[in-house]
Amino acid sequence: MMNKNLASLAMIALMLGMAFAGCLGGDDTTDDDTVDNTGTDTTGTNTTGTDTTGTNTTGTDNTGTVDGGGNTTTIDVGTITCGPDGSIAIAGSSTVLPLAEAWAQYYDAACPGISITVEGGGSSSGAGRVCANSEKGTPVEIGDMSRDWKSSEADRGSDGYTMSCLKGDTTRKA
Repeated sequence: MMNKNLASLAMIALMLGMAFAGCLGGDDTTDDDTVDNTGTDTTGTNTTGTDTTGTNTTGTDNTGTVDGGGNTTTIDVGTITCGPDGSIAIAGSSTVLPLAEAWAQYYDAACPGISITVEGGGSSSGAGRVCANSEKGTPVEIGDMSRDWKSSEADRGSDGYTMSCLKGDTTRKA
């Protein structure tokens, strides 16, 4: 009985300690973490005069100004070259979801002929759906994962990066 109570108290102390663990860090040394969007197209529409209608267009409104405490830096995210008109489905890791949503929003604004659908579901969902495994949902073109492939999902090719699906459409490469 005494050991059980002691173990319970130790567990409570451990959980309380974990709750405060995030409070033990250094101070943020920057004075101002604001973002100055001057010169950035924040409407979701490309207003640079570049023709973004039709297929295989190029969006060029892709720079932003960041104010990091008095230091102004311009970030160029590159030029977007749009693919053919159509749709892209993305699903997977909830950790990667905010990044996938931001990419989809930016690409969609620059490439009006593309319809992009982004869903979460977890890394296993991303792996399964990119392999067209009906147990995980409808197939997608991009399966987001915040981890490596499991040996039960795919085999790694001899090149070290091509994966061969083990469930679903086993002819698909990821």
